[in-house]
Amino acid sequence: MNVNALQIPPLGSDTESSGDPVRRQKEELRKACRDFESLLSAYLFKSMRSAVPRAEDPEHARTIYESLFDEALAQECAEQGSLGLGELLYRQLEPLIHEPGSPRKAKRA
Repeated sequence: MNVNALQIPPLGSDTESSGDPVRRQKEELRKACRDFESLLSAYLFKSMRSAVPRAEDPEHARTIYESLFDEALAQECAEQGSLGLGELLYRQLEPLIHEPGSPRKAKRA
């Protein structure tokens, strides 16, 4: 196998949207909004879990497991759009993306 002949696209490049910078920016914005929703959900789950009284001090392994479970649950909720925060954030920020060379339109709420 000739390793030098391999064509590896640069990180962050998408073969489908590499020709359309606006589309690529919108896809990146949508992913960032989902990631933000995931982080916020994980924080909420962690806060809710800490509010529940425990009968005894849990093992360190259980604490790590619960933390990983909360993060995975938050990621799944964000990908499914369960809370809708990511989509709401995307709708607010999407108008700020504009075509290259076109003037930016200031939208007032």
